[in-house]
Amino acid sequence: MIREKRERGVLILSVLGSFMNERSTDRFEAAYKPHLAEKRFIVELAELDYIDSSHLAALVVLYKRVAQDGGLVVFSGLKQTVRDTLFVTRLDKVFSIATSRKEALEMIEKASTPG
Repeated sequence: MIREKRERGVLILSVLGSFMNERSTDRFEAAYKPHLAEKRFIVELAELDYIDSSHLAALVVLYKRVAQDGGLVVFSGLKQTVRDTLFVTRLDKVFSIATSRKEALEMIEKASTPG
């Protein structure tokens, strides 16, 4: 469901297509919860063709948990259908969204640079 990788000191969680087959979002939470202290996440959604309300809620919970501690989550690689869902729900105004992993890393590095 979730593949973890680190790049340039940032935890990258790649959400696999099977995420949408899960009836519960507990595994998603279990994947990121041990890493909350890191405060810098990229969540790659490139494998998702769509997202439903319960899974969208799981992303919101992650975003809130990280943001409340001064961290940053950048969502990257969204297919048009997922991007449209974020637009309709107005979450595109809340979430940091990048078109690629490279752009997401740049966004995080820029936000982490003092000044």
